[in-house]
Amino acid sequence: MKLISFLVLVVSPLLSTGQTKKIVSFKTSSEIVYAAIDRAGDFYVVLQSGLILKYDKDGAKLGTYSHIGVPTLFDPSNAIRLLVYYNHAQEFSWLSPDLSVNPFQTIDSSIAIEATLICPSGDHNLWVLDDADLSLKKVSLL
Repeated sequence: MKLISFLVLVVSPLLSTGQTKKIVSFKTSSEIVYAAIDRAGDFYVVLQSGLILKYDKDGAKLGTYSHIGVPTLFDPSNAIRLLVYYNHAQEFSWLSPDLSVNPFQTIDSSIAIEATLICPSGDHNLWVLDDADLSLKKVSLL
């Protein structure tokens, strides 16, 4: 299995010297398709295998989440409620900070016939892009 070494470089406070400081290095078991950082500074990696890994600022692994396939969207920006969406199944869930999964919910066809993409709206609702009629809808989850 191909191992990929992934380096995270952060510009040091000494920008005038142009130096960079190596923070952490780790190997993955499959190709990295997406990486993100949440508000708290924790680092997330989504692998081609569908595995999501969470690391803290020092490179310590904090959690893992696995599901069938690569998510269409993984949004950890909130850091408390992490949105994971799978377009092929039209389902989404809010992961907790330790990456444990809550029950999956499906996008009801009365809301969107062909929900191509969803994302959090910032107020506990979702934005849903419906490819059937090219509409963008804000959906209340309550």
